[in-house]
Amino acid sequence: MKKLLVILLFAFVFVGCKDKDDDVDADLGMNAVGNYTMTSLGKGGVNLDLPFQGLSGTIKSTRVNATTAFMIIETNDNGTIENMGEGEINLSKSGEKIILKENGTEIGDIEGNTLTLNIADDDGINIKIQAKK
Repeated sequence: MKKLLVILLFAFVFVGCKDKDDDVDADLGMNAVGNYTMTSLGKGGVNLDLPFQGLSGTIKSTRVNATTAFMIIETNDNGTIENMGEGEINLSKSGEKIILKENGTEIGDIEGNTLTLNIADDDGINIKIQAKK
């Protein structure tokens, strides 16, 4: 009888010791949530550290579900707010990074508190944005 109790106790301990971080990591939508302040903006080979002469920007990310976020990218040019884009972004994990994909195409990542986007404008000109939470 003692052996059975010992075996049951060990089984209970091993089953009950699930790593709680797995649940947090699995909800990438929650990890991506936040307001990110742009620290640099590059377009067509010109890179600016932000804020720069009244130009700043934000990326607002909200959770849709565990693998999807809704992001809004806005710039503020001396009080004039411009929406650069918004939409649902699919999230996946690669090492310590959260990979951001739109329509199956990788557009950036989040590593720690830094969000990086590599996107193209309507004319096909590459835009690189870095922002911190």
